Amino acid sequence: LIREALLFYGIEKGVEIVVASDVPAKGSGLGASSAMIVSLCLAIETYKAKYDFQSILDSEIRKTLAEEAAFIEIEKCGSPIGKQDHYASAFGGLNRFQFNSNGEVEVRVFPGGEFLDEIESQSMLFYLNMEHEYRDQHLVSWILKDQRAQIHEKRKLHELQRDNAIRLWENMQYEVPERFIDHVNENWRIKRTVHEKITNPMIEETIRKAYEAGATAAKVCFPSGILVLTSEGHKEIEKIKTGEIIINHIGRCERVNKIYKRPYTGNLIRLKCRGLLSDLLVTEEHPLMTTM
Repeated sequence: LIREALLFYGIEKGVEIVVASDVPAKGSGLGASSAMIVSLCLAIETYKAKYDFQSILDSEIRKTLAEEAAFIEIEKCGSPIGKQDHYASAFGGLNRFQFNSNGEVEVRVFPGGEFLDEIESQSMLFYLNMEHEYRDQHLVSWILKDQRAQIHEKRKLHELQRDNAIRLWENMQYEVPERFIDHVNENWRIKRTVHEKITNPMIEETIRKAYEAGATAAKVCFPSGILVLTSEGHKEIEKIKTGEIIINHIGRCERVNKIYKRPYTGNLIRLKCRGLLSDLLVTEEHPLMTTM
Protein backbone atom coordinates (compact mmCIF):
# COMPACT_ATOMS: atom_id res chain seq x y z
CA LEU A 1 0.00 0.00 0.00
CA ILE A 2 2.72 2.47 0.94
CA ARG A 3 4.77 1.76 -2.18
CA GLU A 4 1.78 2.08 -4.50
CA ALA A 5 0.64 5.28 -2.77
CA LEU A 6 4.05 6.89 -3.24
CA LEU A 7 4.12 5.83 -6.90
CA PHE A 8 0.56 7.12 -7.42
CA TYR A 9 1.54 10.59 -6.18
CA GLY A 10 4.86 10.58 -8.04
CA ILE A 11 7.12 10.54 -4.98
CA GLU A 12 10.30 8.57 -5.64
CA LYS A 13 12.72 9.71 -2.93
CA GLY A 14 13.25 11.93 0.09
CA VAL A 15 10.36 10.57 2.19
CA GLU A 16 10.26 8.10 5.07
CA ILE A 17 6.88 6.59 6.01
CA VAL A 18 6.31 5.15 9.51
CA VAL A 19 2.99 3.47 10.33
CA ALA A 20 1.71 2.62 13.82
CA SER A 21 -1.64 0.92 14.41
CA ASP A 22 -3.57 -0.36 17.44
CA VAL A 23 -5.16 -3.11 15.31
CA PRO A 24 -3.81 -5.36 12.53
CA ALA A 25 -3.54 -3.26 9.38
CA LYS A 26 -4.81 -6.06 7.18
CA GLY A 27 -7.27 -8.90 7.66
CA SER A 28 -8.99 -7.72 10.85
CA GLY A 29 -12.29 -6.93 9.12
CA LEU A 30 -12.31 -3.49 10.77
CA GLY A 31 -11.39 -1.54 7.66
CA ALA A 32 -7.96 -0.81 9.14
CA SER A 33 -6.10 -1.00 5.82
CA SER A 34 -8.59 1.41 4.24
CA ALA A 35 -8.21 3.82 7.17
CA MET A 36 -4.44 3.61 6.83
CA ILE A 37 -4.39 4.33 3.09
CA VAL A 38 -6.82 7.26 3.46
CA SER A 39 -4.59 8.73 6.18
CA LEU A 40 -1.54 8.16 4.01
CA CYS A 41 -3.14 9.86 1.01
CA LEU A 42 -4.00 12.88 3.16
CA ALA A 43 -0.48 12.99 4.61
CA ILE A 44 1.08 12.89 1.13
CA GLU A 45 -1.31 15.51 -0.25
CA THR A 46 -0.50 17.76 2.73
CA TYR A 47 3.22 17.12 2.23
CA LYS A 48 2.86 18.21 -1.39
CA ALA A 49 1.01 21.33 -0.17
CA LYS A 50 -2.13 20.44 -2.13
CA TYR A 51 -4.34 20.53 0.97
CA ASP A 52 -4.16 22.19 4.35
CA PHE A 53 -5.95 20.97 7.44
CA GLN A 54 -8.77 23.48 6.97
CA SER A 55 -9.55 22.44 3.39
CA ILE A 56 -10.07 18.78 4.28
CA LEU A 57 -13.32 19.76 5.96
CA ASP A 58 -14.75 20.21 2.46
CA SER A 59 -17.01 17.32 1.44
CA GLU A 60 -15.72 17.15 -2.15
CA ILE A 61 -12.10 16.96 -1.00
CA ARG A 62 -13.01 14.09 1.32
CA LYS A 63 -14.68 12.32 -1.60
CA THR A 64 -11.51 12.79 -3.67
CA LEU A 65 -9.38 11.34 -0.87
CA ALA A 66 -11.71 8.34 -0.57
CA GLU A 67 -11.68 7.71 -4.32
CA GLU A 68 -7.90 7.99 -4.59
CA ALA A 69 -7.37 5.70 -1.60
CA ALA A 70 -9.84 3.16 -2.98
CA PHE A 71 -8.14 3.21 -6.38
CA ILE A 72 -4.75 2.48 -4.81
CA GLU A 73 -5.98 -0.36 -2.58
CA ILE A 74 -8.40 -1.98 -5.05
CA GLU A 75 -6.87 -1.37 -8.48
CA LYS A 76 -3.17 -1.12 -7.68
CA CYS A 77 -2.95 -3.62 -4.81
CA GLY A 78 -5.71 -5.97 -5.98
CA SER A 79 -7.72 -6.06 -2.74
CA PRO A 80 -11.17 -7.68 -3.36
CA ILE A 81 -13.08 -5.00 -1.46
CA GLY A 82 -15.48 -2.13 -2.02
CA LYS A 83 -14.80 1.51 -1.30
CA GLN A 84 -17.25 1.95 1.57
CA ASP A 85 -14.49 1.73 4.19
CA HIS A 86 -12.48 4.44 2.42
CA TYR A 87 -15.47 6.78 2.51
CA ALA A 88 -16.13 5.94 6.16
CA SER A 89 -12.53 6.81 7.03
CA ALA A 90 -12.42 9.96 4.91
CA PHE A 91 -15.60 11.41 6.41
CA GLY A 92 -15.51 10.05 9.95
CA GLY A 93 -18.50 10.15 12.27
CA LEU A 94 -21.84 8.54 11.43
CA ASN A 95 -22.98 8.86 7.81
CA ARG A 96 -25.19 7.31 5.16
CA PHE A 97 -23.36 6.46 1.93
CA GLN A 98 -25.36 5.56 -1.17
CA PHE A 99 -23.25 4.02 -3.94
CA ASN A 100 -25.05 4.48 -7.26
CA SER A 101 -24.61 2.31 -10.34
CA ASN A 102 -23.13 5.26 -12.29
CA GLY A 103 -20.25 5.48 -9.82
CA GLU A 104 -21.53 8.52 -7.96
CA VAL A 105 -21.64 8.45 -4.16
CA GLU A 106 -24.27 10.35 -2.18
CA VAL A 107 -23.25 11.29 1.35
CA ARG A 108 -25.57 12.28 4.18
CA VAL A 109 -23.93 13.28 7.45
CA PHE A 110 -25.69 12.55 10.73
CA PRO A 111 -25.23 15.49 13.13
CA GLY A 112 -23.49 14.78 16.39
CA GLY A 113 -25.06 15.27 19.78
CA GLU A 114 -26.35 13.40 22.80
CA PHE A 115 -27.64 10.50 20.70
CA LEU A 116 -24.21 9.71 19.25
CA ASP A 117 -22.61 10.21 22.65
CA GLU A 118 -25.01 7.65 24.13
CA ILE A 119 -24.37 5.13 21.32
CA GLU A 120 -20.62 5.49 21.78
CA SER A 121 -20.88 5.19 25.56
CA GLN A 122 -22.76 1.89 25.13
CA SER A 123 -20.33 0.47 22.56
CA MET A 124 -17.32 -1.72 23.26
CA LEU A 125 -14.64 -3.14 20.95
CA PHE A 126 -12.91 -6.44 21.74
CA TYR A 127 -9.82 -7.87 20.08
CA LEU A 128 -10.17 -11.68 19.95
CA ASN A 129 -6.60 -12.37 18.76
CA MET A 130 -7.94 -14.65 16.04
CA GLU A 131 -5.88 -16.22 13.27
CA HIS A 132 -6.79 -14.67 9.92
CA GLU A 133 -4.68 -16.81 7.62
CA TYR A 134 -6.40 -19.39 5.40
CA ARG A 135 -4.78 -21.37 2.59
CA ASP A 136 -1.87 -18.94 2.29
CA GLN A 137 -4.13 -15.87 2.12
CA HIS A 138 -6.04 -13.72 4.54
CA LEU A 139 -9.35 -15.18 5.63
CA VAL A 140 -11.16 -11.87 5.18
CA SER A 141 -9.83 -11.53 1.61
CA TRP A 142 -10.95 -15.09 0.86
CA ILE A 143 -14.45 -14.35 2.16
CA LEU A 144 -14.66 -11.16 0.10
CA LYS A 145 -13.56 -12.96 -3.07
CA ASP A 146 -16.26 -15.58 -2.51
CA GLN A 147 -18.85 -12.88 -1.91
CA ARG A 148 -17.93 -11.14 -5.15
CA ALA A 149 -18.23 -14.44 -7.06
CA GLN A 150 -21.65 -15.12 -5.48
CA ILE A 151 -23.03 -11.59 -5.78
CA HIS A 152 -25.93 -12.57 -8.05
CA GLU A 153 -26.70 -15.79 -6.21
CA LYS A 154 -27.05 -13.97 -2.90
CA ARG A 155 -28.58 -10.78 -4.24
CA LYS A 156 -31.65 -11.10 -1.98
CA LEU A 157 -29.49 -11.17 1.15
CA HIS A 158 -27.63 -8.07 0.03
CA GLU A 159 -30.96 -6.34 -0.64
CA LEU A 160 -32.03 -7.20 2.91
CA GLN A 161 -28.83 -5.61 4.21
CA ARG A 162 -29.45 -2.51 2.11
CA ASP A 163 -33.06 -2.17 3.23
CA ASN A 164 -32.08 -2.66 6.87
CA ALA A 165 -29.48 0.10 6.55
CA ILE A 166 -32.08 2.44 5.04
CA ARG A 167 -34.52 1.74 7.86
CA LEU A 168 -31.74 2.24 10.42
CA TRP A 169 -31.03 5.69 8.96
CA GLU A 170 -34.73 6.58 8.97
CA ASN A 171 -35.15 5.52 12.60
CA MET A 172 -32.01 7.35 13.68
CA GLN A 173 -33.82 10.63 13.06
CA TYR A 174 -35.89 9.87 16.19
CA GLU A 175 -32.72 9.38 18.27
CA VAL A 176 -33.98 6.28 20.09
CA PRO A 177 -30.96 4.05 20.91
CA GLU A 178 -33.09 0.91 21.11
CA ARG A 179 -34.15 1.33 17.49
CA PHE A 180 -30.51 1.70 16.47
CA ILE A 181 -29.64 -1.49 18.35
CA ASP A 182 -32.50 -3.38 16.67
CA HIS A 183 -31.02 -2.73 13.24
CA VAL A 184 -27.46 -3.53 14.32
CA ASN A 185 -28.67 -6.91 15.55
CA GLU A 186 -30.64 -7.44 12.34
CA ASN A 187 -27.61 -6.61 10.20
CA TRP A 188 -25.51 -9.22 12.03
CA ARG A 189 -28.27 -11.81 11.63
CA ILE A 190 -28.31 -11.22 7.86
CA LYS A 191 -24.54 -10.88 7.47
CA ARG A 192 -23.74 -14.17 9.18
CA THR A 193 -25.77 -16.02 6.49
CA VAL A 194 -23.89 -14.44 3.57
CA HIS A 195 -20.83 -16.69 3.96
CA GLU A 196 -20.10 -19.79 6.03
CA LYS A 197 -16.87 -18.29 7.41
CA ILE A 198 -18.34 -14.95 8.49
CA THR A 199 -18.71 -16.40 11.98
CA ASN A 200 -17.29 -19.34 13.90
CA PRO A 201 -17.82 -21.05 17.29
CA MET A 202 -15.46 -18.64 19.03
CA ILE A 203 -17.33 -15.59 17.74
CA GLU A 204 -20.72 -17.13 18.57
CA GLU A 205 -19.56 -18.00 22.10
CA THR A 206 -18.23 -14.46 22.59
CA ILE A 207 -21.56 -13.00 21.52
CA ARG A 208 -23.44 -15.39 23.81
CA LYS A 209 -21.29 -14.36 26.78
CA ALA A 210 -21.82 -10.69 25.91
CA TYR A 211 -25.58 -11.10 26.10
CA GLU A 212 -25.27 -13.00 29.36
CA ALA A 213 -23.18 -10.14 30.74
CA GLY A 214 -25.92 -7.64 29.95
CA ALA A 215 -25.38 -6.57 26.33
CA THR A 216 -28.44 -4.76 25.00
CA ALA A 217 -30.95 -6.82 23.01
CA ALA A 218 -33.65 -5.75 20.56
CA LYS A 219 -37.26 -5.10 21.61
CA VAL A 220 -40.75 -4.84 20.14
CA CYS A 221 -42.74 -1.69 20.81
CA PHE A 222 -46.24 -2.88 19.77
CA PRO A 223 -48.53 -4.32 22.48
CA SER A 224 -50.45 -7.55 22.01
CA GLY A 225 -53.64 -7.36 19.94
CA ILE A 226 -52.21 -5.11 17.20
CA LEU A 227 -52.95 -6.48 13.73
CA VAL A 228 -50.02 -7.14 11.40
CA LEU A 229 -50.49 -7.66 7.65
CA THR A 230 -49.05 -11.02 6.61
CA SER A 231 -49.03 -12.98 3.35
CA GLU A 232 -52.13 -14.79 4.64
CA GLY A 233 -54.01 -11.71 5.81
CA HIS A 234 -54.09 -9.74 9.07
CA LYS A 235 -52.93 -11.47 12.24
CA GLU A 236 -52.53 -10.35 15.86
CA ILE A 237 -48.90 -9.48 16.55
CA GLU A 238 -48.55 -11.92 19.47
CA LYS A 239 -49.57 -14.77 17.12
CA ILE A 240 -46.85 -14.02 14.56
CA LYS A 241 -44.34 -16.88 14.36
CA THR A 242 -40.79 -17.20 13.11
CA GLY A 243 -40.71 -17.93 9.37
CA GLU A 244 -43.95 -16.13 8.53
CA ILE A 245 -44.04 -13.51 5.77
CA ILE A 246 -45.18 -10.02 6.75
CA ILE A 247 -45.63 -6.84 4.71
CA ASN A 248 -43.32 -4.04 5.79
CA HIS A 249 -43.83 -0.27 5.80
CA ILE A 250 -42.96 0.12 2.10
CA GLY A 251 -45.09 -2.79 0.90
CA ARG A 252 -42.30 -5.37 0.60
CA CYS A 253 -42.51 -8.95 1.85
CA GLU A 254 -40.11 -9.85 4.65
CA ARG A 255 -39.63 -13.08 6.57
CA VAL A 256 -39.83 -13.00 10.37
CA ASN A 257 -36.53 -14.37 11.66
CA LYS A 258 -36.83 -13.75 15.38
CA ILE A 259 -39.47 -12.65 17.88
CA TYR A 260 -38.61 -10.09 20.56
CA LYS A 261 -40.80 -9.36 23.60
CA ARG A 262 -40.39 -7.15 26.63
CA PRO A 263 -42.51 -6.13 29.65
CA TYR A 264 -43.93 -2.61 29.49
CA THR A 265 -45.75 -0.61 32.17
CA GLY A 266 -45.85 2.89 30.60
CA ASN A 267 -48.56 4.71 28.69
CA LEU A 268 -49.91 3.51 25.34
CA ILE A 269 -50.82 5.93 22.56
CA ARG A 270 -53.98 5.08 20.59
CA LEU A 271 -54.04 6.26 16.96
CA LYS A 272 -57.09 6.20 14.71
CA CYS A 273 -55.86 5.92 11.12
CA ARG A 274 -57.94 5.80 7.97
CA GLY A 275 -57.48 2.50 6.15
CA LEU A 276 -56.54 0.43 9.21
CA LEU A 277 -58.82 -2.35 10.46
CA SER A 278 -58.33 -1.31 14.08
CA ASP A 279 -56.82 1.46 16.17
CA LEU A 280 -53.04 1.49 16.43
CA LEU A 281 -51.61 1.17 19.94
CA VAL A 282 -47.95 2.05 20.37
CA THR A 283 -45.57 2.77 23.22
CA GLU A 284 -44.69 6.41 23.86
CA GLU A 285 -41.29 6.34 22.14
CA HIS A 286 -42.32 4.36 19.04
CA PRO A 287 -41.49 6.24 15.78
CA LEU A 288 -44.08 6.32 13.01
CA MET A 289 -43.56 6.98 9.30
CA THR A 290 -46.06 9.44 7.80
CA THR A 291 -46.62 11.23 4.50
CA MET A 292 -47.63 14.85 3.99
